[in-house]
Amino acid sequence: DLSAPDSGIGQAYARGLEHCQGDYVCMLAADERLEHDALETAIQWCRKRPDAVFVNGSVRLVDAHGATEQIFPSPHFNLLDHLTCEVVLAFAGLLNRRLLGADLWYDATLKTCPDYDFWIRVGQRFSASQFVVFDAVFKTALADRNSMSFRIESYEQFCRDKQLVLDRFIATQPPSPLREAVSLA
Repeated sequence: DLSAPDSGIGQAYARGLEHCQGDYVCMLAADERLEHDALETAIQWCRKRPDAVFVNGSVRLVDAHGATEQIFPSPHFNLLDHLTCEVVLAFAGLLNRRLLGADLWYDATLKTCPDYDFWIRVGQRFSASQFVVFDAVFKTALADRNSMSFRIESYEQFCRDKQLVLDRFIATQPPSPLREAVSLA
């Protein structure tokens, strides 16, 4: 059932995460590839920061011919910036499965942006200092129309899914400065 058709990236990643057994998890989409030394480098990052829930590097964005368009440095995580879509945390590193525990899952109902929901859940539980950014390219990703992230016709679904997640988050939060800031954004 691992290779069965899926309803979207949320279900695809959710299925994969159900089968993870190691201490660390690395997630890649079909249009991404790791740098030649990425896993070795990321394990070194984990050893330097055993308290990290996520160690993260940069993403090299390339066109369909493999030419580098730009290097996207991963920003430092901030829950409010994430909630308001000011910051996009790249999946360019390793998740610490041991620390994440029961939070290491994706909402299979989301056709797009399941990471938006994931980072909200994890960002509420862990401090921003546990999202560690290193200055190195970890993976390469396709940055053209072959990638869903770069197709204009995908944006409407992105917006619907993010709005659903954000509404769900706000509905479960007691009054707080964070909830108020998100509601005003």
